[in-house]
Amino acid sequence: MHRALCLEEVLQNVLEEVDFSALPLIARTCQRFFQPAAGLLYRDMDTIRFARLIEPILALCEEQSDAENVSLSVITDNPAWKRLSVYSICVRSLTLLFYLEDPIERHLSTLVEILQKSNPTFSIFPRLRALVYITQRSPHLRSVTGFLAPSLEGFQLLLHDTEFQPTSIVHWTTRFRVQHIRELDRVLLRVRERCPGLKQLALEFPYYPDAQHQDTLVRIISSLDGLVSLRCGHPGDGSRLLTAISRLPNLCKLALGLEDNELNEIVPIEYGGPGEALRFTMLRSLTLSSTPAVATDVITKLNLDLRELILRSGGESFDLQDIHRFIAAAGGHTALSRFHVRLYEASRSGPPLSWSAMAPLLGCRQMKHFIFNWWSSAALELNDQHIADMAAAWPNLRQFSLSWSLKRERMGGLVDETAVTFDSAVALAIHCRALQELRLAQLIPATTKDLSGIEPALQHIEYVVDYLMGHVYDSDSLVTTLWPNAETIYFDMQTG
Repeated sequence: MHRALCLEEVLQNVLEEVDFSALPLIARTCQRFFQPAAGLLYRDMDTIRFARLIEPILALCEEQSDAENVSLSVITDNPAWKRLSVYSICVRSLTLLFYLEDPIERHLSTLVEILQKSNPTFSIFPRLRALVYITQRSPHLRSVTGFLAPSLEGFQLLLHDTEFQPTSIVHWTTRFRVQHIRELDRVLLRVRERCPGLKQLALEFPYYPDAQHQDTLVRIISSLDGLVSLRCGHPGDGSRLLTAISRLPNLCKLALGLEDNELNEIVPIEYGGPGEALRFTMLRSLTLSSTPAVATDVITKLNLDLRELILRSGGESFDLQDIHRFIAAAGGHTALSRFHVRLYEASRSGPPLSWSAMAPLLGCRQMKHFIFNWWSSAALELNDQHIADMAAAWPNLRQFSLSWSLKRERMGGLVDETAVTFDSAVALAIHCRALQELRLAQLIPATTKDLSGIEPALQHIEYVVDYLMGHVYDSDSLVTTLWPNAETIYFDMQTG
């Protein structure tokens, strides 16, 4: 063996380039190769791989119906446990997804109870850094504590329900029994005690928390001084949480509110305004799942200096004036580099949303990512000149995504379906030389006759998505001509 492979750093760099399927063979080659190869093989673990690794041990738990009377030696003396111990120190990230009454989760809860009888701080993976735990209305939350380790830096606990709908959230609360909420509180308190280095925390619970649970959340969040990123996705009084969050000295990224992606529905946070002036000195990224009015209230009443603002709103009617006020408030953050808004509302009809409302954002000269999704029964007033103005105002733009609904029976579409042409793409490409991704909901043939000198400006765009909305290009289309090497997606809504 070459002497260079005796250096751990060299061997690690070599194995990083090896095909993943070859790592098991390399790990068995010799003792020197085993630990580095096994470390890469088991570094990132998902539910399937975890189940295969721990299945023999869980089988023992299945045989023992009463965890109180099971001796710890029954587990630790088993060869499968010794094999797990060898690989457990290699695991750095773990993602677990359990469905309703999953037997693996049930047996895992029993195993954790047995292991923590003698050592309450025991962790199956002692060097774990990132944990994602997703379950559905489970009474076996104790199993989460079996993965808490002092090395943990990122933790996501998401409770979901296949039947969850925001309109029936109270029913979900009824099904999630009070004793389960108390068990959840105990788990969260364990997180505070055993994970002092936690930097990223995400909690999502689709039920209305009671007063005791609110107190627990506030206590936990207030004590995690090292948090850099926090996502708190559940309905309830956002004012108390914001007061606690404002005391976190290092928080840079915050997400509030609950969203169900499949239904495009939002359960907004409730915000009545804190009783004291709050200042978020380090906060740069804010994500809100709420109505535009609530979002405006939050970003205007709090002292923020944002670089990233994301709003997901849907399921409730909103007034156009609320959108105007929200955009005006966002435009006050002149250092904003990412603006991402998704507005979904299919029940309101009324005057169109004029794109002139976006004028306050033109002052954000550092804008790099602009994403605006308008799915509403109200029409959108937009034309090539509006997009050209944005292109001129944002020379550092890297991502531009603009989509709207088709003009159908209940959806508004554009006021003028011919107002957005390929000239918009040309303007973006010329002014925004760093542009890498371009998405437009509709591109009809350009009105520009002479494209000489424009083609080189367009060639650098790497990713183009063109939702044709019924306009089908032939093989000599401008898209394929100007972006021959781009990943171009054609999607014809009318012909499928």
